[in-house]
Amino acid sequence: MSDPKRNETAGEVAPLQPPWICKYRWTEAEAWRAKRFHWKRNFRWPFRWLGYSVLGAVLIVSTWSLLSHGFAVSSVVMLVASFYLLVLVPLEARWWHRRRFRLRPDADAQLEYALSDDGISAQAVGLAESRSAWAAVFKVLRTPAGFLVYPNEHVMYWLPRDGFTSAGAMEALDTLFRAKVPRYASL
Repeated sequence: MSDPKRNETAGEVAPLQPPWICKYRWTEAEAWRAKRFHWKRNFRWPFRWLGYSVLGAVLIVSTWSLLSHGFAVSSVVMLVASFYLLVLVPLEARWWHRRRFRLRPDADAQLEYALSDDGISAQAVGLAESRSAWAAVFKVLRTPAGFLVYPNEHVMYWLPRDGFTSAGAMEALDTLFRAKVPRYASL
């Protein structure tokens, strides 16, 4: 059985060069961007806007009640709760994300993904390496800023558009993912 990395004519071992490489630094901002796209896919826009509309209506009604009827505990509670959910929860989520990201072993690591017809290889320089065949990939999500590749339901690889070394990588990978991964979607 021959080694696919070995050049049969020269007898030399050539380095494996997948056609598409994605390299970038895994910063807090990149992690937040990937998390936001993941969240947008899992919490679809009709439900988001329905939630925002209900909370906005509660905010308006509680404010109107306070202004027209005077002080009432229920109006104050609704006003504070809706303000917290609409304004402070997103700020708190970002604060918690920043705080937790600093504790991660892969914070500010150099990540490199190599994608080929056979599968995807992931490497966090100095930390970990993995390789998955396309049959083992759970799903792929195309976003305006890159791809989210899910090897399973709970783990995702973020492949940002600006991390690719070749100009046509996004279009080529779009075609590859549609052919190789059964669960492919776009935002």
